[in-house]
Amino acid sequence: MTRFYVEEGNKRVSVSRFVGASAIHANVIRVMPKKADTKEYRVYREFLEYFNVNRMYDVVFSEEGSYRKFAACLGQTMDKPWPAEVREDIKAAYAVFEQVYHHEGEKRRMTLPDGDAFLTYLNFYPIQSLINEPRTLLENRIDRLWKEFLVDANEDGITLVETPDEIRSEKTAFDTLRGILQTKPHYSRENPLHMSFIYPKTADNSGWIYGHELGRNYLDDTFSDRLETEFVSGVDESNVEQVLEDIIKAGANIVFCVGPQMMPNSLKVAVAHPEVYILNCSLNAPHPYIRTYYGRMYEAKFLAGMIAGAVTDNERVAYIADYPIYGMIANINAFALGVASVNPRAKVYLAWSKTKDYDRNKFLTENDLHYVSDQDIITPNDASRYFGLYKLQDGQALNLAMPIWNWGVFYEKLLQSVLAGSYKTEGQEQARALNYWWGMSAGVIDLICSKHVPYGVKRLADHLKSDI
Repeated sequence: MTRFYVEEGNKRVSVSRFVGASAIHANVIRVMPKKADTKEYRVYREFLEYFNVNRMYDVVFSEEGSYRKFAACLGQTMDKPWPAEVREDIKAAYAVFEQVYHHEGEKRRMTLPDGDAFLTYLNFYPIQSLINEPRTLLENRIDRLWKEFLVDANEDGITLVETPDEIRSEKTAFDTLRGILQTKPHYSRENPLHMSFIYPKTADNSGWIYGHELGRNYLDDTFSDRLETEFVSGVDESNVEQVLEDIIKAGANIVFCVGPQMMPNSLKVAVAHPEVYILNCSLNAPHPYIRTYYGRMYEAKFLAGMIAGAVTDNERVAYIADYPIYGMIANINAFALGVASVNPRAKVYLAWSKTKDYDRNKFLTENDLHYVSDQDIITPNDASRYFGLYKLQDGQALNLAMPIWNWGVFYEKLLQSVLAGSYKTEGQEQARALNYWWGMSAGVIDLICSKHVPYGVKRLADHLKSDI
């Protein structure tokens, strides 16, 4: 388990340690531990897989999946031997990193093991930076990353802000943004706060982006006397960093990256620009330099499921989803629970609309499905009525209920907390990552019903919504 027991040559080992030798030549016989369902054993099995391709003991990790992440950082795989020059780079870079990391650790709390901290560094900077760049620059980088090391060392390092009421007017971990607000306390039409939105697609071809664009327009109307917003569409992983650098150079104070795939690249920019407040639309990211935001859409899906279970005429309901990411699985489960809460005999039939062989009409017809939960929002160019919960009647969609993302309200409340300098500070001393995760109680998630929902069912839905 990466621990060594010396059978002979103790004097040689002790003398080598005393003189600071970096290695001791030896014949090693590996003693395999008994198979066990423990984290330590699983990590050790990953180490053995890594050792087969790299033959190095220098860097070890304590978390599952770290060896594969390490390989990816270096452009290597776990199925063929690594080149000798890569091994030499690792030795040289790790020796420098250990020196600087321990030097900084003498001034503050150091709780993350060396190997894990080394991997965290490589998530932000290339390995060659530890070999070719001045030590003062390395010290500055590690100093910036220290909160990241602390969060990685804390298994419970994420704080979820579940309602806007949890935001308190106290000193925050984002002192740099507070600095902006203190130096420019009075925003006006002549001196506006600059907010940018980064979209992976366009509002014309994505309902998801269209919803956020409605939210941005809402901000423009609500804070027109002290806010300027802009957006950049069609930004993918290859140009996220450049786009962020450009808009920051142009004066952006706050940036919303509307896509979880943007997180790795935007995180690098956030570390390099602590004076700018960057948020990513995703959930549970363990990074103190970027805050994430997302909605508890499953609350509305539960109510939609309850309505579907109450009105179905053959104990069958369809649920059409797109991708199995983030909140989608929670939405599906909540919808099914809503159906079962009023109609335990009913079954939910699930289809994925983005699969290659997806055929809506075939899926609905073959399974005799009349009531359907479909996409939450459509684009302005989409004239169909296949959204929300609807009933198929004479080949047409009769809309019953629609879950709503109130992104305008979401962004408004986040912006109000920024303007007030008010953030939740729980766990600040432990450099916790903070994620906004709001739902119906915050007014950012809702369900609207059409006149086609029976009166008694709507009364029940309103009652449960009030309870939520």
